[in-house]
Amino acid sequence: LGRRAADAPAVSELMDAAGPLADALRYGDARSTDAAALRAVFDEMAVRVVAGLDRAVVGLDDESARAMIERMSAVQAALSVVDHPARRRALPAVLAIIADQRRGHGLVRGRATRLLHDTGTWEPAEVERRLARALTPGTPAATGAAFVEGFLAGSGTVLLHDAALRTVVDGWIGSLTPDAFTDVVALLRRTFGAFEPVERRQLGVLVATGAVDRRPVADDELDEDRVLAGLATVRALLGLAPSADGLL
Repeated sequence: LGRRAADAPAVSELMDAAGPLADALRYGDARSTDAAALRAVFDEMAVRVVAGLDRAVVGLDDESARAMIERMSAVQAALSVVDHPARRRALPAVLAIIADQRRGHGLVRGRATRLLHDTGTWEPAEVERRLARALTPGTPAATGAAFVEGFLAGSGTVLLHDAALRTVVDGWIGSLTPDAFTDVVALLRRTFGAFEPVERRQLGVLVATGAVDRRPVADDELDEDRVLAGLATVRALLGLAPSADGLL
């Protein structure tokens, strides 16, 4: 294993091995491999992954970026399983570099931002600022949608518990032109549709009840048809079945 780790040409291969090695360290394996030897291999892999990750995420296409964000999450989890010191300083440092790569793939930058949020490395206000910057009006819709997908991939819990982040995402979706929205709607449906059913239902309720920060609107400004159309769009994005009254 040690020789293979030393010879492995791609950081992605090392990342793929991190999870199984962490499980073997925690639970043992069928071959009763020496724990000290396993830990030495794991430590070497951790060093190499952290050292090369910021370069490994450069120039990825959509498919490769989608695979990479899964690996990034798996490495974070593996380091946590064995309480590896790299999870506290070294990995967050390289994730911050990745999150700041202006030309990096949106999926990867969004995932780096989410991991820094989930570990408490970045305060909620900093995460909100980063998300808002990634979704500025001048950002191409596809780039913004990729960032949102990377940030939210696999779990919508962060939106349920943070009204400020909900407002940023809601405002960005609302700012898209019809053509831009059409271009990214499939991606957004995939993102929100991957949430657990209970998460989608709760998000739908929050949107329907106005649980986001918005400017006050007088009753006579409301266009009921537009409101109902908007709610129908939300239902479609969340993968919820249509309702008879058009409400969530």
